[in-house]
Amino acid sequence: LKLELLKKNIQPHFIKNTLTSLLDWVEESPAQSVVFIQALAREFDLLNGMAEATLIPVSQEIELCQNHLRVMQFRKEISYELEQTGIEPDDLIPPALFHTILENGITHSLPPADGRIRFQLSFERTGKHKKYQLLTRAQPRPAETGGKAGSGTGFRYIAARLQESYGADWTFHSAAVPEGWLTSITIAHAS
Repeated sequence: LKLELLKKNIQPHFIKNTLTSLLDWVEESPAQSVVFIQALAREFDLLNGMAEATLIPVSQEIELCQNHLRVMQFRKEISYELEQTGIEPDDLIPPALFHTILENGITHSLPPADGRIRFQLSFERTGKHKKYQLLTRAQPRPAETGGKAGSGTGFRYIAARLQESYGADWTFHSAAVPEGWLTSITIAHAS
């Protein structure tokens, strides 16, 4: 899984596109390009630090996501926001789950008219389960409309990480909703 996480996030295509965007920023706005480089370096540091972990605090995962959104904001020149509701920062989850879902949201979505893609991460703990939901408020790309997801590399990574940490005591659902795309992860826990 460590290798899968690193391959997924440091793909030559991602690096090439990021460096191409960075060249443009260096020429057009040297001061902003420094912020871009710092965000990219921090994302790589975080990924490297968590690659061998089985579980990490949610707060660390959110920091990774926020850095990734900063990098992608420079790359795509689209505004991204991550809102959080009910999050327990010390709860433990497998690394790069939300990061992978954000990547899918960025890749497979178009911004609404205001040019801003919003991600809403929520958490709810009930008697025997904990549930994370990540709503991508955006328009699906035309070829992406209607239906479920679940066969791509990102979803295979999520399923492998959940299986590694929770055995069969989890569910994963990801589908189009009127507001955009909703991904839910429910994990059974001891009460």
